[in-house]
Amino acid sequence: MTTMDRRQALKAIASLGTVSVFGPVLAACNTPATAAARDKLNIGLILPRSGPLQRLGDQMNTGLKVYLDSNRQALGGVPVTVTLIDEGATSATALSGVNNALDDDNITVLVGVANSSTLTALASTIENARVPLLATGASPTSLGIPYKFIWRTSYVAGEAGTAMATYLASKGKGLKMIVIDDGTADGRSETKSFVLAMATADLSHQQISTPKITADQLAQVTAYRPDAVFAACSGQAAVDLVDAYRSGRISAPLYGPGSLTEGATALGTLLDVESDNALGVYTTMNYAPDLDNPQNQAFAASYYSATHPSVAPTTLAMTTYDAATVLDTVIPLVKGDITRTSLAAALRSRTQFSSPRGAWEFNDQATPRQRWYLRQVRRDGLVLQNSAIQAIDMLN
Repeated sequence: MTTMDRRQALKAIASLGTVSVFGPVLAACNTPATAAARDKLNIGLILPRSGPLQRLGDQMNTGLKVYLDSNRQALGGVPVTVTLIDEGATSATALSGVNNALDDDNITVLVGVANSSTLTALASTIENARVPLLATGASPTSLGIPYKFIWRTSYVAGEAGTAMATYLASKGKGLKMIVIDDGTADGRSETKSFVLAMATADLSHQQISTPKITADQLAQVTAYRPDAVFAACSGQAAVDLVDAYRSGRISAPLYGPGSLTEGATALGTLLDVESDNALGVYTTMNYAPDLDNPQNQAFAASYYSATHPSVAPTTLAMTTYDAATVLDTVIPLVKGDITRTSLAAALRSRTQFSSPRGAWEFNDQATPRQRWYLRQVRRDGLVLQNSAIQAIDMLN
């Protein structure tokens, strides 16, 4: 079976109805009949419906939708309604949207937030309102932990750098590297974590921080003759970096956090806007679309069916899908009415979640204890994909 045939097959399976084919997997945590008698659960989904990150919002919306469609629009046996809240292009837009939504007491739980800086801006509002938020994007290190009403279904900035260092350090000591970030807080967090974690491997390196690599900086990379390059760039900065890297004919392999190939631009991700330039780029992430487990087969089948056979599920789609997994799992633990307070109490329980990424659980800081994966951009049929190479380690 060709790679493209595999995508078509997954979509064909989904067309049969993921409830019937994958029902036992997706609905394993649904509640008994007592929960079905409860009132509806109202979710406020915070996502970019406008601005440069709108494509990420589409991924998030689809991730939640495919879970709800596979569970008859219910979580834990409780019927669900979703209110979309525009995160927009600025934190101010998101804050206004969230405040307006919270004025409606029917919003029981919030899910989403793509931009890490927006999450920081919303934190005090969430805490003051005492409403649970399942944050599905990367969490900035500046947010601080723990909060009483904020949980993360993705990861904290810097963890991808640590995961990559874990992998590279296992390859031997004395690596000579160029370390690049795009000047953003998240980019700097990744390079800082990477360098710290590589300390035991006797790393020698030069560091560059720039939103767009210049000819002089590219010459610096070439002259240094590194064994490898670690680049914590995302969005357009990632596209510019990879273009320059290939044009400079640098032979050293290129590594980075998952955001190197999944960060959004106006045209999509690096994989959407690049041709062969992205081939061979290595990243570390908590998910790859070709992970071989029943949960991911179900998720991928539903995602391809909801989008297109050439549109692979992304990490952000998966973590939003997993926000629904979390709610579906903990709602049975709520005794009595499902309120913001009772749901938050259930979220604090020690629970393991079955996921397309593999099993995971919240640690004491309400962030996932999960396995990370080394991925490489490879051709999957007619498109490029972040293909899983190997599992690396559990973090947190």
